Amino acid sequence: MKLPFMRAVATAPDYRKPAPSALPIMPGIDVGAAYCIARMGGDFYEFIAAGSNRLIFALFDISGKRAQALDIAATVQDGMRDAVPKLFSEQDINESEAITELTHSVNRAILSQASSSHYSPAFLGCFNLGLGTLAYVGAGHPPALIKDGSGVTTLESTGLPLGLFSHATYEPQISVLQPGAVLLLASRGLWESQCKGEEFGGERLKESLADEQFTDAQYLCEAILRTVQRYTCAPLLHNDATVIALLRTNPGSN
Repeated sequence: MKLPFMRAVATAPDYRKPAPSALPIMPGIDVGAAYCIARMGGDFYEFIAAGSNRLIFALFDISGKRAQALDIAATVQDGMRDAVPKLFSEQDINESEAITELTHSVNRAILSQASSSHYSPAFLGCFNLGLGTLAYVGAGHPPALIKDGSGVTTLESTGLPLGLFSHATYEPQISVLQPGAVLLLASRGLWESQCKGEEFGGERLKESLADEQFTDAQYLCEAILRTVQRYTCAPLLHNDATVIALLRTNPGSN
């Protein structure tokens, strides 16, 4: 049975909503994103190219009712689209410092728009296409997974969720995507999808990524959602279920 995958954020009457985030086409990286049609909460992803050599990306799980979550997401998106060219477009920058500054800026935006603490786990990354390096902050978000020739490894959270404390600090981490490696991010709603009271969870996600054969990032995202659908034996209607993937390719092969 074909799942109703979608790629754009649904509307929210009387509230702002983020604009659809287009999947970038850049030499050296293939990007995919998919979610199930329920869109009950605040899952929100964004991709922004910074010059020709950097891709800034993020996946958020903004808590609260859908309309408010989308309103906050729209503010976050506006802030990111304004900040990324200023922080990342210059050739010689410290990418770790830049992703930290972006994270702090997004945290302040969430607190300001919500007018109070607002639980918002997130993963923000800067991928350098030339070097294959990834500078990232995992702010209370489920771990990212990297699959390469050595297997599947985990990028654990590095700090508190966004939207809780105005003076929270975030320490970036560095990883590398080898040619042919893929980075996979899945929202908490996907991790928590259940069958007879048992969650799909991180270990099943790792096994699914290890077993999956794919040639492009979009296929991988949709395949992971199909796997979760089979596990739950029911439509994924209880919560948002979102997957994004970055596959490092050879320049010119996209």
